[in-house]
Amino acid sequence: MKIENIARIENIIVKTIIQDALDLGYSIIHHNGEDDTISVKPEEDREKTVDAIMQEVRQCDEEYLIFYDDRIKRRRVGEVFLVYGNDGYDVICNHTDNAEMDRILAGANELASKYE
Repeated sequence: MKIENIARIENIIVKTIIQDALDLGYSIIHHNGEDDTISVKPEEDREKTVDAIMQEVRQCDEEYLIFYDDRIKRRRVGEVFLVYGNDGYDVICNHTDNAEMDRILAGANELASKYE
């Protein structure tokens, strides 16, 4: 698979994770392995929020998206570990295993299965 196709598929999957998490009411922090680069809340302008995070992704080979539920005293829901450059559909390397993360990742996992 061509590198640009891999990057395109990865971006679609990552964008789906971000959109679905915001739709479910979760706040998101992008972490590049050293620093939190951006933190967004679901009540912020959705298009600007998604675009802001997407501008930060792919700055490193490996990154995290960390999810919080601010409705319950900023309770950490979990995280997804993203690794770029594999096979596109395999961008989700690891994630917290719980029901909330399963809901956040459902759409992205469905997309990844279609690309596989």
